[in-house]
Amino acid sequence: MAKDGQKRCQRASGVPRHDETGAYRGYRGVSKDVTEYVQAQRAILDSLRDKEVLLKEIHHRVKNNLQIISGLLYLQEEQVEDAKALEAFRVSRNRIASMALVHEKLYRSSNLSRVCLGEYVRDLLPRLFGDTDAITPRIVQHLHLDDVRVPIEQAVPSGLIINELLTNAYKHGFAGRESGELTISVSEADDMIVIEIRDDGPGLPEGLDLAQTTSLGLQLVSNLARQLRGDISARNDGGAVFILRFPRQSA
Repeated sequence: MAKDGQKRCQRASGVPRHDETGAYRGYRGVSKDVTEYVQAQRAILDSLRDKEVLLKEIHHRVKNNLQIISGLLYLQEEQVEDAKALEAFRVSRNRIASMALVHEKLYRSSNLSRVCLGEYVRDLLPRLFGDTDAITPRIVQHLHLDDVRVPIEQAVPSGLIINELLTNAYKHGFAGRESGELTISVSEADDMIVIEIRDDGPGLPEGLDLAQTTSLGLQLVSNLARQLRGDISARNDGGAVFILRFPRQSA
């Protein structure tokens, strides 16, 4: 307590003092008034907490706005009778949902800077495929998901790629089948993030070139891979196999 009655913060350091007989006689040291430093630190912490609340609110509102857009598309579907147009609406809603999920993960996370891709995949699967025990085809899922975390700049495009590849597997790999197997792996090695999605379906058309494909979904995948400064490859190996590789972005 200072002479003016205000509480002050002191930083002190000292050493024990002994007399010539070795008897302890107290401490000798110095102290410094660090009140302003402590107050500045508290102000910074308060500001960080305020910004964290604001960021959470932003992600929450972005998620809600995307859900509103998805809902509007759903209402518009009721006015559409053409099968191709209905499919386009459904695919668009899935893409919007995949982006909304990124913001939902950030809103609920204690880490507002990065999204765990493994958790993202686990949450996305039931939204795309529903209850796999209650629908046909029944899809057995093999998940190998490491704790790989990416910033939102990479989470949105990589999340969209995952959505497109899973949608493609469901549409082409499991169509007309009573059951199938889907394998998804997310890993990181040598600062490269690797996402592999494979199914046990009929495989890809011979001579498929992702750079020249006419499929809007695969064109989107190729463009997003370039946005990530990565690459996407596809091959047949007991079914269709897609592998996305992109460099890990530092915090």
